[in-house]
Amino acid sequence: MTAADVVATLSSPLDSFKIINTGATIGAFTEDRASAISGVLGLRARMIPFHITIDAPTGKREIRVSIIDLPSLTPQAMEVVLYNSLIQANDSTGLELSPPGHHRSRWLRPFAHRRLVHSR
Repeated sequence: MTAADVVATLSSPLDSFKIINTGATIGAFTEDRASAISGVLGLRARMIPFHITIDAPTGKREIRVSIIDLPSLTPQAMEVVLYNSLIQANDSTGLELSPPGHHRSRWLRPFAHRRLVHSR
């Protein structure tokens, strides 16, 4: 849980939501049910440090993030971070990760079998 400043409220009969800017961490969620979520103020969520080093022609790039420690979500969260890191490294270094004549998102989608990444 984090403190938040509400920037805008978008109302809709189907699905209303708020756009926010997050602030400091103030607690951790302990339950997520269909009817409501529950948390404890002051509690710290269990996280796993995740470090990625990309060695590119323009130099090494290190990414350090914390991933949720929840067996049902940790592998997918790691895959998303890894995939986005590779895509970002490709965009910033000008590397061509796909063979000539192939669309990059179809070549570089190692986790698409889980439907985390969609190409159009």
